[in-house]
Amino acid sequence: MSQLTSHNQTLYDNIWRATKIRPPQHYPEWLVLQPLIKSHHQNLELGCGLRPKLPFKNTVFIDISQQAISQLQQQGAHALKTSLKTLPFPDQSFHLICAFDVLEHISPDQTVLTEISRVLKKSGKFVFSVPLHQHLFDDFDKACGHVKRYQPAELKHKLFLAGLKITAISRHGLRPNNQLSNAIAAFFLRHYPFLSVKISDLFYRPSLWLAKRRNKLENTHILEKLNRMSATLMLCQKA
Repeated sequence: MSQLTSHNQTLYDNIWRATKIRPPQHYPEWLVLQPLIKSHHQNLELGCGLRPKLPFKNTVFIDISQQAISQLQQQGAHALKTSLKTLPFPDQSFHLICAFDVLEHISPDQTVLTEISRVLKKSGKFVFSVPLHQHLFDDFDKACGHVKRYQPAELKHKLFLAGLKITAISRHGLRPNNQLSNAIAAFFLRHYPFLSVKISDLFYRPSLWLAKRRNKLENTHILEKLNRMSATLMLCQKA
């Protein structure tokens, strides 16, 4: 196990101990996901922790945190603790795969994208989110266990190599664009993760409301619009 993976496991085990599972309808991602979810389709969500964005029915959840996996299983979810670099599923197993705020924690990430494409059906959709622009990388990224932020052209190329095509994008994220706020959040996350979750919960509902208002899929001038975003949600299809 790498030092980074060990750090992420310890950090998020502590965070999930203080986190309650919310229904997926509470999250802004639901506006994008709801039209894609079909009753007879099989879904996969990667790195969900205790904030799953897909319903339990017909969904497999994967995470590196045993704390998250145990709680999901207690709630009746099909949850597995396994590596994202070698997914334990046959080719073309899932109609919909999600990975929100996950890829930026993984190095190298191309193997994960290739595995996602492998287990995605030919007509399947991949929905995910990542932070953008390496020059914005700061203490909060480090405290969260991020390896990097993505350059738009680089991300598009990585998806192309994995056989995935971007079909639409949206702004994403609850994080304020304020250096002082991010520095304070990083301090609490690094030293007092349990308290950090409790404090963030005070602002979570209004933040979700604002995020829902910004969540709008766009499918033209994608690279140009990504260059103006600090984080993005992407809808991809197997090419």
